Amino acid sequence: MPIPASLLASQEDLDKRVARDQLSKKHRFSRPSHAKLVELCEKLKLEKKFTERQSQTIDDLHNALEAEKLKSKKLEEELKKERTRNFQL
Repeated sequence: MPIPASLLASQEDLDKRVARDQLSKKHRFSRPSHAKLVELCEKLKLEKKFTERQSQTIDDLHNALEAEKLKSKKLEEELKKERTRNFQL
């Protein structure tokens, strides 16, 4: 039993439908949901906090290193003075 021509979709109609479906899928996948955006914002906030903490830690370590260098320099000066005094005796 043949199918009436009125029930058959033309190739052009099929192409339009496929293009519309692909556009719909593309559009759906290109826009993240609100929940996904909130999740991404939270991740960014956590990464920012982590980066700030790392930066602060680096600054703290740098300051501690500078303080140790200063102590070392003072100790070297004291050692030189002590050697000079001992040499004079």
